[in-house]
Amino acid sequence: MNRRGMEDLAWVVILAILVIAAAFMLFFWINSNASGKLTRAQLDSKEAALVLDAAKQNTILRFNTSISLSGQRVLAISEGTAAEYSTFNPSSLSLNKIDKITEISVE
Repeated sequence: MNRRGMEDLAWVVILAILVIAAAFMLFFWINSNASGKLTRAQLDSKEAALVLDAAKQNTILRFNTSISLSGQRVLAISEGTAAEYSTFNPSSLSLNKIDKITEISVE
């Protein structure tokens, strides 16, 4: 048997395995980004902050996501990721959680 041919064949097999593994990792990374898992918390925090900015006094807002307040900052947690966004509403905000619903009162 040709010894050099066997060495070349081994390198081709190793290279093929590496290319296939890289392709699978790229596929799974694109799939997780396309499903929105990484951006859901960012969208929730921005949406809540913008709604709070537009809210008038004595308004009660209900969100179906996990939201918390820290001063004028809105923190949203979704599927293990967290994102924060600022709100510019000068009113005082109070938060109340009922089951899976977050209720925010603008006073």
